[in-house]
Amino acid sequence: MSATIDLITYSDADLARSFHYQLVDGTPINITGWIFHLMVRRQADDPTVEFECTTENGRVWVNDAATGAFTLQIPISVLSVLIPGTYAQSLIATVPVSMLRKDIWRGSLMHSAGPTRWPLGTP
Repeated sequence: MSATIDLITYSDADLARSFHYQLVDGTPINITGWIFHLMVRRQADDPTVEFECTTENGRVWVNDAATGAFTLQIPISVLSVLIPGTYAQSLIATVPVSMLRKDIWRGSLMHSAGPTRWPLGTP
């Protein structure tokens, strides 16, 4: 059974969150070699993907595979152009060797306009 993770984002800041994949009792799950895919859509059955975060595009990375530690990042370059609203999202991992697609979490992404704005690429 997957977890429910609801993400809250704003158009004026990056989102970066770290997670530990573990059993209910706190025992870490080794994620060595796992490939992560997070997709965001208006609704789960919508054919259009608003954006993706994957280990391939560098928006999900493993911090410590043995302890199940990984980080999700959604950059401001994505969030600054995303229309405010509530979206469906899920994180699925492909386990090496078996190629099993493991349901890590499902939930919503609630995106709002942020009041602080200046040109991207400037400090």
